[in-house]
Amino acid sequence: MNKQAATFACAVLALGGILAVPAAHAESPDTEAMLKMIQDLQQELAASKTQQQQTSEKLEALKSQLEENTASVKKVSQETKQVRKDTEDVQRQVVANNVTLASDPPPNSPAGLTVMPFPNALFHMGGYATANYRATTGDEDRAGKINSFLGAQFNPVFHFTYKDFLLAEAELEFEVGDDGETEVDLEYASIDWLATNWLTFVAGSFLSPVGFWQQNLHPTWINKLPDPPAGWGHHGIAPLNDLGVMARGGFGKVGHPLLNYGVYVGNGPQLEFEDGNLAHLGQGSFGLDDNNDKAVGGRIGIVPIPYLEIGGSFEVAQVQGQRNVGPAEDVSGPVTDGQYTLWGVDAGYTMDPWNIRGEYIHAELDSFWSQAHVEDGEPVHTMLIPANEWSAWYAQVAYRLSKLNNPILQNVEFVGRYGQVRASGFEHFVEHAGPEDETTIGLNYWFSSSAVFKSAVSWKDFTAEDNIDATVYRAQFAYGF
Repeated sequence: MNKQAATFACAVLALGGILAVPAAHAESPDTEAMLKMIQDLQQELAASKTQQQQTSEKLEALKSQLEENTASVKKVSQETKQVRKDTEDVQRQVVANNVTLASDPPPNSPAGLTVMPFPNALFHMGGYATANYRATTGDEDRAGKINSFLGAQFNPVFHFTYKDFLLAEAELEFEVGDDGETEVDLEYASIDWLATNWLTFVAGSFLSPVGFWQQNLHPTWINKLPDPPAGWGHHGIAPLNDLGVMARGGFGKVGHPLLNYGVYVGNGPQLEFEDGNLAHLGQGSFGLDDNNDKAVGGRIGIVPIPYLEIGGSFEVAQVQGQRNVGPAEDVSGPVTDGQYTLWGVDAGYTMDPWNIRGEYIHAELDSFWSQAHVEDGEPVHTMLIPANEWSAWYAQVAYRLSKLNNPILQNVEFVGRYGQVRASGFEHFVEHAGPEDETTIGLNYWFSSSAVFKSAVSWKDFTAEDNIDATVYRAQFAYGF
């Protein structure tokens, strides 16, 4: 019995004595007040009992819910243990049978990953495929006057991982050449050691971290237009890849300024000959260095606010002059190195529906002595190659109608880009660089996040002597997988 009930009982006993008085006093005002008090106390006691019963019912419901939650937690724990056991059983079976499970991965394994025939290893293949069409009017020599479907391109990208700290990756490029022959190139191949959350060591052939476009935007399904900006790509000024070692990573927390970096030491650029002449400075991944000096370069990027990144890049190297190239023998004259220096800046803003970015690079090569011609049976002398300068920049804006409440129009994207290339110095270097002003507008339709049809028209104004304007129409279907 609670305190309130006890109080009520005492009141009833007390009032019982009052009710025992002679009948003459039963109807007095004091008696009526006492009766009213008894009734109020009875009602209060009834309400108290009801509230107590409701409280007891709530406690029983909470207890029942707690028991159910405990049982659910135990069930999930048991299921998790069973999944782990099933995964280990599958891995042991794979090792025992020496097979690769490509179509039937273990329970809860990440999509696209394949269990390899040894523990703690996974394989993944991605990449992209491209089909192109181009029609050109204007200068045949510079723009390549054609009206043709171009060779199909297939770029598989392979990833092999061991546990959570070792990654081997490579990209191949299969392309049908103009003569119908299949051309195969190795874009990059490296081994990555994920040392910490902010540091990864890379060894092998890797995409150059100089600038932003080459290492992040060169896949056709990511590039907003069918061709690279003027000055970038396989025949551009910006470095493509290198062979050496690199350290890369990043710092920061989401919602705060972020910092990313990539610094490398590699074989660096080398001189290349075409049609018997010293033609250009090669920026690819050379398998053998032609001097004892190594190129050093890298990029540092900062994300001061969400969706905005600003970066700065550099590369320094010694370029070796050449001797006895081709059939020429006993080339006379001195051969020296030239100091090569490159720097660049880039910025990008990528908040849907906008994608805005731009880059600028500037490179210089000091004068040096080198063989410049290949002549069979004729005396060949080295010559002083004059100092050279290259620069290129582009600005690009893309806007997608993703905010429209229309399932067709929201996949449409408009793109505009303007860029320039400038070069001065050795005539063959200038000719290869192809100084130009380029204006491009494009219209894209996205079938999915990685499948896009792109159409574009470019107006090219070649600024070198004897070059004329050209208009290039391009269409491309690209699919990333």
